[in-house]
Amino acid sequence: MNTESSDAVETAPCILCAFNLGETADEVVKRAVMLSLQQKDPLMILCSSRLIQSNATEEVQTVKKRFESMAMKKIKSFSAAPHGVKPSFRTEIGFLSDRVESFVKSGKVKMLVISHETATTIYEHKGLTVMEFIKKINVPVLVVPD
Repeated sequence: MNTESSDAVETAPCILCAFNLGETADEVVKRAVMLSLQQKDPLMILCSSRLIQSNATEEVQTVKKRFESMAMKKIKSFSAAPHGVKPSFRTEIGFLSDRVESFVKSGKVKMLVISHETATTIYEHKGLTVMEFIKKINVPVLVVPD
C-alpha cells in the first residue's frame, strides 16, 4: 500500500525523510522540513511498516491500520503548517532499508534524513553499519539523534 499527497517528488529529486511506523518521527521530520526549505528541494516523507502475515489476527491488522491512520494525520499536520513546505507522504509495507534503496535506485533521492533508531534497524535488517549503508546507497544522509 502506498499513499501520496503530491506529484512534485515524482518528477524531481527530493529529500527523503524515512522512518518506521510507530517510531517517534517529530524531530526527523522537522529537520527534513528545514532542509527542504533551505535547499528548495521537494520533500518526500516515507513511513514504512513491516509485513503482517495473512494469517495474522484481525486485532493485529486493526491496530496496524490505526497506526497508519495516526501516522498520516500526524505527518500531514506538517504540510498544513505555515512553513511553506508541502511534503509528499507515502506509507509502504516492507523493510524500511529496502524501501529506501528502491527510492534511491529510481534516482528520486537527493538526500536521506533518518533517525538513529532507523539507522539501528538498517543494521538489524541488512547487517550493514550506517556508514556501509550510506556508501551502498551513495546519497548524503543526515542521521538525527533520538
